[in-house]
Amino acid sequence: MSSFAFVWAIIPPLPIYTILISRNLEQVTQRPALSKILGVFVPWSLALFLYMSEAFGEFLVWTSILVLGFTNYTMPLMIATKSFSGPPSKSGVGSFGRFVEIIKAAWADDAGRE
Repeated sequence: MSSFAFVWAIIPPLPIYTILISRNLEQVTQRPALSKILGVFVPWSLALFLYMSEAFGEFLVWTSILVLGFTNYTMPLMIATKSFSGPPSKSGVGSFGRFVEIIKAAWADDAGRE
């Protein structure tokens, strides 16, 4: 019963989401026809062809691998390098060198034992 209620909670706002996506794309691209195609027709046509098929499972697996792979492996590295960028240190070491120095200091035997 709860899965039935979950489906009825998810399905009704889908047309609203497609309208919002197409309007946001129209603001960004300034092309109304392209925004309607990308925001409305492409998602609904994908849903039509992938509904209740083996292809949906494959599509879901590959998109989750690509999205989660980028999110889990690339984003933390980007955040770490961005957090260590800033004014150059007095020793002339760049931001990546400073990142390596901090990691080496954290893994040193005497780190935190002062």
